[in-house]
Amino acid sequence: MINKKLKFEIMIGMKRIAIIATRLFIESQMFMSCEEQLPPGQDLGGGALVEDSSYVAAVETPQDKIALVEEVTGVQCTNCPSGARLLKSIKQQNNGKAIVIAIHATGFAEPYSSSQYDFRTEDGTSIVNSLGQPGLPAASIDRVPNASGNIFQSKSVWSTLVTSQVAKSSPVNIHIESNYNADGNVCEIAVKSAFTENVTDELVLTVYVIEDSVVDYQLDGEQSNPNVLDYKHDHVFRDCITNILGTPLNFGDKIAGNVLQKRIVFNPTIDGDNAWNLDKCHVIAFIS
Repeated sequence: MINKKLKFEIMIGMKRIAIIATRLFIESQMFMSCEEQLPPGQDLGGGALVEDSSYVAAVETPQDKIALVEEVTGVQCTNCPSGARLLKSIKQQNNGKAIVIAIHATGFAEPYSSSQYDFRTEDGTSIVNSLGQPGLPAASIDRVPNASGNIFQSKSVWSTLVTSQVAKSSPVNIHIESNYNADGNVCEIAVKSAFTENVTDELVLTVYVIEDSVVDYQLDGEQSNPNVLDYKHDHVFRDCITNILGTPLNFGDKIAGNVLQKRIVFNPTIDGDNAWNLDKCHVIAFIS
């Protein structure tokens, strides 16, 4: 039996404003004096199982906010690599307070004749369709719409939006623990939502899996030869472990000091042409 930690990022949010905290492993002694209430597990479909629990703990200090950037891209999008490079620069300018999700969707995501992989996913296409039809390159910043109601926006406003969003705060912290057991190919994720203020809104939790450093073809209009065979694709969207619209956080009081935990068990994709490299995968969780 082999156990290992999957890499992860931690993200939280409110009212279409997603917020990411710094990476953190939770120490068990922090919760030794808590009482848990465990209702039955819920089948999410696709082999994923979730169990809910809640308990009371000391009110935590609010975490720093980090922006959620859902970038729509594709291997045949000539201008998308320039957008990816811009997002990397924006993240650096904001001290790393942004997490980018590269969702390969629309006709530009169709694999080219030189492609080894197909980065398109059913969940990724559904997420893009649910948020609106973008013109590439495009990105959603914390899913905040512009004056016209568009959630996906052009790269001319990305920097301003990210800087604006990371200056905001949230009344809930998120902590994630993950373990992978090679026997049976089972990954277990525990997502703890710790409220630092009282909340009356209905909330949902969404969990993504992304993968870094996947080398494959990309059309890049800024290169002398635009057909790049060894382009490094980062933060590639692989799967949504919850429902794409999120799973409700309705099993406990959303008040300061209360912690709502979801334990999700699922089977990563380790076989086939588009198998994940688990050593380069990250778990992203956000509340909206």
